[in-house]
Amino acid sequence: MPPSLIDEARIVLGLPPGGGLPDEEAIQKHFKKLAVHWHPDKHPDNVQEATERFAEISAARDLLLDPPPVVMAGSSYAD
Repeated sequence: MPPSLIDEARIVLGLPPGGGLPDEEAIQKHFKKLAVHWHPDKHPDNVQEATERFAEISAARDLLLDPPPVVMAGSSYAD
């Protein structure tokens, strides 16, 4: 079975897959660490890759903080 969008977002942020939605504090902590590392201003020699990674990290955080109802309805994370 392929990983769910939630699991993929968890992996992007360095959180273990499975186990439900992580709490907001854990999401923000992992996001901040990666965002500081991959911010495009920190990678003047490789702005394109840094911008792509930064966008991926931001999208993962956004998905975990506010998962769309469609994702939640078909997962074991729904209440």
